[in-house]
Amino acid sequence: MRQGRTEDGQPVPARVFERVVAQQTPVSLPTSRPRNGMIWWLQSESPMNEIGEQVPERSCQILGITGCACLVMPAYDAVAVRMYNQLANPNGYDYLRDIRTFGNLAAGILETT
Repeated sequence: MRQGRTEDGQPVPARVFERVVAQQTPVSLPTSRPRNGMIWWLQSESPMNEIGEQVPERSCQILGITGCACLVMPAYDAVAVRMYNQLANPNGYDYLRDIRTFGNLAAGILETT
């Protein structure tokens, strides 16, 4: 979120963080598809984006195989973490709606504080 800066300095160069969240998605990909950095989802207006539409611009999110998520929201100087440990979901479960809801709830809480 702060490009690796801590109270004690900068152990990892800022350019590493800048590159990780710079868009890597080819410009030829249809705009309906999500945009990605290096394994990070980037906030975009794509209907297939896994970040909630209420999450601020410049936010990014990384997802784990069991449903966990780490959502970075620089606009709020915050990171939201979702711990979830499930390899299978029940019939009718809408993963895309669920992960977007997580981001929207986190952003909504931070917006009001």
